[in-house]
Amino acid sequence: MRRSFTALALLPVLAMGPAYAGEAGDPDAACRQEWGDLVQLHSENGNPGGPVRALNGRWAATYHRAHDRIATATADDCGPVIDDYRVGWGALEHFQYALYAFDPRSDRRRAVQDRRHYEELNGELSPALKRAFRVIRRETPGAVEDLDPALAGATDVDVRDRSQVRAFVRRAREVKEGSVHIQRMRQPYRLIGNAELDEE
Repeated sequence: MRRSFTALALLPVLAMGPAYAGEAGDPDAACRQEWGDLVQLHSENGNPGGPVRALNGRWAATYHRAHDRIATATADDCGPVIDDYRVGWGALEHFQYALYAFDPRSDRRRAVQDRRHYEELNGELSPALKRAFRVIRRETPGAVEDLDPALAGATDVDVRDRSQVRAFVRRAREVKEGSVHIQRMRQPYRLIGNAELDEE
């Protein structure tokens, strides 16, 4: 789900031309260069995504606000302003990555992609692996339902506050550990992982 910004996001940056490059002695142009560098850095991998759509939308809004400043920033938008923005954007991404552990839909999607990759190269799976995928397909909806309440407060977390982030992840992990559906999928996922279906 990472994601759609990667290639397209760089095009406007590269198309800015001499004004973007920053004329010598022009503090506004130099600041716009800084915003361009920040956008390019975060565009390399795109939106981290994850199971909380509102956080994914927040990342997109953060990206667009920063991208707008490539053309509009003045010197006042750099220094502490861009430093604060950089910290907030990085903290948001860190939180999104931490929530990957609570995204059964994406776990199943990746496993299915690996299965298709394997079958294209090697043919059918073994009966044991087929059973593992049946268990995952059956249990994933219940796992999602179990985790949804644990993720409901994610948008209220101050992503800059590491103690809040740790506390939220800890509570979500407790819910995950108590999910019967997730427990039932552990052995199937271990079997699939050991099979290394994503290998050539």
